[in-house]
Amino acid sequence: MAQTPPSYHPLAGLLSLGCGLFLLLVATGALAAEPEAFQAPRWVLGLCGVVFAACGGALIGPRWPVVRVLSLSALLLALAGVAAWAALLAPAEGWTGGFPFVPPWVNVAVARGLAGFGSLLSLWMLVYGWRTGFRSRNF
Repeated sequence: MAQTPPSYHPLAGLLSLGCGLFLLLVATGALAAEPEAFQAPRWVLGLCGVVFAACGGALIGPRWPVVRVLSLSALLLALAGVAAWAALLAPAEGWTGGFPFVPPWVNVAVARGLAGFGSLLSLWMLVYGWRTGFRSRNF
C-alpha cells in the first residue's frame, strides 16, 4: 500500500475544487449571474475556475502522479491564459494603481508588460516541467 505523503490536504483540496466548480458553473451559465457583474469575459472567469479546480486536484491527488501532473499542467495553462488576456485584451480603464506622477498610459503599459511576462513565465514553467518529467521518466 502506498504511503500517504505528508503534504496530503484533502479538505483544502475539496474546498478549492468546490470553489473552482462554482466559478465554472457561473462561467458556463449553469448558475445565473447578472452580466453587469462581470468585468472580464466569461471564458476568463472559466479559466479562473480551472485554476481553483486544478489546485484542488493537485492537493487531493498527490499519491497519483498522473493526477498531480495533469492538475498542475491545467493550472499553468489557465494562469497563462488569464495573464495573456490581461496583457492583450483587457480594457485600459480596468487598470488601477501604478506609479505616481507618470501618465496613465505608462502605468497601463507597465501592467500589460508584467502580465505578458507572467503569461510567458507560466508557459515556460509548463514546458520545463514536462521536459524534465519526461527525461527522468517521473510521470
